[in-house]
Amino acid sequence: MTLINPCTDANFVSITKTALPSGLVYTLHDFDPIPNGYSFSHDAFTVNTSPFNHDFCGEVHYKMNFEGNLLSKTSMPMAYDTETRQFEIYSEDVSLAGYRTIQVQAFLKEYPTLVSLKPHFETQIEIID
Repeated sequence: MTLINPCTDANFVSITKTALPSGLVYTLHDFDPIPNGYSFSHDAFTVNTSPFNHDFCGEVHYKMNFEGNLLSKTSMPMAYDTETRQFEIYSEDVSLAGYRTIQVQAFLKEYPTLVSLKPHFETQIEIID
C-alpha cells in the first residue's frame, strides 16, 4: 500500500487567491521610513481540500515581488511581512515614479512545492512625486 500525502498533491489540495488591493497610490517622501511607512495589507488566500475539508496542510505563506525583486520584512523601498500580510513602502527615489508591479504567490509553509498559481497574481501601485 502506498500512502499519498494530500498536502503535496494538487489533486487533493489547492490554494485560492483573494483580490489584492487596487487603486494604491504612494507619494514619494510621504510617511516615515520603514517600519512606519505607508502600509496596506491583503486578505488571506484559502486552502481548499478534497475529498473532505481538513486543516492538516498548515498555514498559507506568501512570496511577494516588487518589480521582480523578492520582498522581505526589511527590503527597500517596499517591505512585506508574510505572517501579517502587511506591505510597507517608503522612498525618496524619483526614478520609481510611475506604475509599479507587485506580484504574489502563495504556498503552504510546510509544503512549499504546492503553490497558488502561475504566473504570479499581480496588482499595481502608482508612485508619484
